[in-house]
Amino acid sequence: MKISEKKEGYSGSKIPSAWETLNKDPDKYQGYRFPTVTVTVPTFNSARSIARTLDSIFLQQYSDLDVIVVDAGSTDRTLAIVRNYYGDRVRVYSVTSFNLYEMINKGIALAKGQYVNFLCPGFFYINKDILQGIMSMAIDHEMPHLVYGAALLRDSRSDAKILFRPMAMGQLKKGKQPTSLGACWFRKDLFRKLGMFRLDLGMRGGFDMMCRFLKYGKLEAVSTSRVMIDQELRPITRASVWQHFWETLDVVYRHFGVLMAIRWMLRQRDCYRIIQLWFRSIKIAFSGRVGT
Repeated sequence: MKISEKKEGYSGSKIPSAWETLNKDPDKYQGYRFPTVTVTVPTFNSARSIARTLDSIFLQQYSDLDVIVVDAGSTDRTLAIVRNYYGDRVRVYSVTSFNLYEMINKGIALAKGQYVNFLCPGFFYINKDILQGIMSMAIDHEMPHLVYGAALLRDSRSDAKILFRPMAMGQLKKGKQPTSLGACWFRKDLFRKLGMFRLDLGMRGGFDMMCRFLKYGKLEAVSTSRVMIDQELRPITRASVWQHFWETLDVVYRHFGVLMAIRWMLRQRDCYRIIQLWFRSIKIAFSGRVGT
């Protein structure tokens, strides 16, 4: 179904049937030249999780792969694992310090693929036909600037959740991005139009990029509610909640103005989460143990 948002300069399709087509007619895309996909994996002391992520990439039924590991000076066995198990299938580059979006930008600059995707260590594709299905969607929709799907988010304290929303201005003004950055495939030439990821952000660079995408106008995106990746969330701390709060406020203010930033502040939940964490720390201090 075609969705047109003329006021926002966005058009796209929702829940295409690429996977159903592949299941019913696996020969449909024979003869097509599938685009090369570059997957960038930013690492720092990721020995415990890097293998699972790279395994999920190389288990894909997709031949046109370009895989880049950008490492921020790991002191554990991260690079040994990459080189010993994956060899010349992975290009490895180093940076001097860990800045997630600087590492992602380096991956974009070095990418050989027409589309780029970013997987942090511990994230993994949910099954082996993800790239074939995503690129079949891209072919069916004449190579849009962005293809995205849903992400399964997990943490140790709550049930897993699925993140998937429409690419809509109303959602972005509320500080809500459509999906995880790992469940997005950007056409590489898009970054010549929008610029690279902001280096002064540590958590909400993907949200900022989505805002730029929708505000630019005349860009095409397609999406599917099918889950693309499994993503383990970082532990929630007061510092991370404050960082999320201030970065979201900054992005909303920059793109939508002071009034929208105030409206966002009045309805957001980060302060409530900080209060919850504060009470939990007091409880631990008095009881000497973590309560249930």
